Amino acid sequence: GRLEAAFSMAGLQEQVADSRRLAALVSLLVLIVGCAGVFAISTVVINPLKHIVSAAERIQNGDLSPRATVLSDDEVGKLARTFNSMVTRIAERTAERQHAELALKESEERFRSLMQQAADGLFVVRQDGSFGEVNDEACESLGYTRQELMALTVFDVDVLFGRDRFVELWQTLERSGQATVEGVHRRKDGSTFPVEVRVGRIQSTEEQHVLALARDISERVEAEEAQQQAEEELARQRTRTMRSDRLRSLGEMAAGIAHELNQPLVGVRGLAEHTLIGIDKGWDMQSDQIRDRLSRIVEQS
Repeated sequence: GRLEAAFSMAGLQEQVADSRRLAALVSLLVLIVGCAGVFAISTVVINPLKHIVSAAERIQNGDLSPRATVLSDDEVGKLARTFNSMVTRIAERTAERQHAELALKESEERFRSLMQQAADGLFVVRQDGSFGEVNDEACESLGYTRQELMALTVFDVDVLFGRDRFVELWQTLERSGQATVEGVHRRKDGSTFPVEVRVGRIQSTEEQHVLALARDISERVEAEEAQQQAEEELARQRTRTMRSDRLRSLGEMAAGIAHELNQPLVGVRGLAEHTLIGIDKGWDMQSDQIRDRLSRIVEQS
């Protein structure tokens, strides 16, 4: 025989269905909570960080206008504020640097303009003697192009300036800041001309330089030489005049002496001649008369 037992699965299936519905509900809740968490994280953390990264990239490319959005007071908000503060300081320093660069550029342009307008040769000389800048007058006075002159040194241009004298000049400028010296410049064709050079130290952003203002003093030297020659000629003329005055005075004195001598000599001679004529002609002259005349001759002599 056999025994058959049977029971209903409806209750079990209902329990399984309830479990599945609960699991689905829990999964849906977990999914919703997860999505909400992701959205919150994206909104509170990731998006602000992306915005900061985007702003940093724009700043890297030179645009200092973007700022990070501050959405909270948490660590991300503090990071955004710090980032904004940093960008503001960078912008301020950049503006200051640009202003300084603009002022420096304008100053350099004014300096170059003044150099080109100067009537004398201007040289900016480095400490090794090479030229940092020259003006058109310097090129014209020496007969070089600007490129040719910039390739030379102060020792090539001034025949009196050796390295020892150049070092002494730098030492003098360190003490007094400026000086005036004389030199002789050599042109490209080999001819030379005297110059008066006024030098002073200038400080650039990189190193010290000497600003030299060279003035051609050929006319002044020629005038001084002409004046010296004129003074020497005047001295010779004065010497000759003094000699002439002495000779004239001596002549006048001699004439005066001759006059003073001639007066008694005329009388002496006349008396002697008259006595001789009387003796020759046999005039009756007493010895006393002859003696008297001879006495007068002796007296006058």
